[in-house]
Amino acid sequence: MSHLRKVALFIALDLVVLLFVLLLLTYYGMSHLLLLSMGLVFLVMTIYDLRSGNFSKIFSEFLGLSDSDDIGRLRWLPVVLSALLFILSMPVLLEHGLVNNIQRQAMQYGQFIRVVFPAVAGGIAVIVIAIWTIFTGSRNR
Repeated sequence: MSHLRKVALFIALDLVVLLFVLLLLTYYGMSHLLLLSMGLVFLVMTIYDLRSGNFSKIFSEFLGLSDSDDIGRLRWLPVVLSALLFILSMPVLLEHGLVNNIQRQAMQYGQFIRVVFPAVAGGIAVIVIAIWTIFTGSRNR
């Protein structure tokens, strides 16, 4: 299996697992906990990486990327996105606690199917865009 196919498979499986976990937690009214914890973990990781560059180096080697100054200009973007994820999920935790009972009751009494179909469709679209970006980006090099 080629290097690009391995990367595409890794990213697709990662996104499928994240979607499954998010839908599972949504069913139980705890999706905000996943978003909050992911935001916090990513924020700590990206701030650490801004100072050390260790994660960027490992990820670049894993994906087979060359070191580029263009990537350096975008290193602040994951920090902003992870902080935004953390900040947007914090009010739900403060208002509802660990379990959002309103969400849980809505999901368990019929609304879950209305959430699943758009989430899966959006997840498939994101996976297709990610894989397309990987293969078209490799052709442009």
